[in-house]
Amino acid sequence: MEFVQTGTPQPTAEYLKPTEFLDFEVVSVRGFAEEVTRSAETDVEKVIALFFAVRDTIRYDPYVRTGVR
Repeated sequence: MEFVQTGTPQPTAEYLKPTEFLDFEVVSVRGFAEEVTRSAETDVEKVIALFFAVRDTIRYDPYVRTGVR
């Protein structure tokens, strides 16, 4: 991905690749996302449902770095 001083970079396939922090190709992650968004009809509803599901059900401690590749 390239850094741009102002504006936004052109979207490319690079932005859709899994990362260390967003590994959506893992079966459990995909299953979680599919389950949470099952009743959502629009992309906005899906994003909102995922936001609340992650915020409310996944414990996060920024000071512990375990299970990260």
